[in-house]
Amino acid sequence: MLYVLRKFIRKIPGKVIKFVPLPNPEIISEFGASSKVALICKKYGFKRVLFVTDKTLFSLGLNSKIEKSLKDNGIEYSLFTDISSEP
Repeated sequence: MLYVLRKFIRKIPGKVIKFVPLPNPEIISEFGASSKVALICKKYGFKRVLFVTDKTLFSLGLNSKIEKSLKDNGIEYSLFTDISSEP
């Protein structure tokens, strides 16, 4: 009986994940696209996001438009810059 229960429990995540809707990636490549990040987040109902970038891009200030967009639209974010980029 315990074996059957364990076997059933292991299959639950696979069954449940089929019903979770996954958004299609939205790719925008146009002038000013970085300022539209918050609009995309709002479209999908995100209230908090994780913003991941490397130290080089952060030091160049390329994240400032995205951060401003998120702040202006009231979306909380956490910034993570401690990744190692490829040489």
